[in-house]
Amino acid sequence: MKKSVLFFAVCLFAASLVHAQSVTIISPNGGEDWAMGSTQFISWQFSEGACKPVKIILSRDGQLVCTIAEKVPCDKFGKGFFKWQVGYVSNPNPYVLEQPKECCQPGKGYRIEVKTIDFMLSDASDNPFKIS
Repeated sequence: MKKSVLFFAVCLFAASLVHAQSVTIISPNGGEDWAMGSTQFISWQFSEGACKPVKIILSRDGQLVCTIAEKVPCDKFGKGFFKWQVGYVSNPNPYVLEQPKECCQPGKGYRIEVKTIDFMLSDASDNPFKIS
């Protein structure tokens, strides 16, 4: 009985190590003031060099504002970035030419969230940023 309990505990510990991957927002992480229409980089880092495509979401005061981009890849070192025209969303279909659409208004309380497309990992800006 004691051996099976010990084996179970070892298996749980090993499983926790396997699932210790995480993703962390680098920028914006709070306090920034980004001008509407300016070009800024949203960046994130996976732990342990893991890399999965992400969905980038903009929220304000805890409410979903818009999805900025989907299926954004990262490099072999687990670093990802997205060049964003602040306040706008582009059509994800490269075969359809249209102007970016405005998705928010200037103001405070914005945060960026990145989620892996399998929804297993996510992170959001630690503190709000401003769009002016």
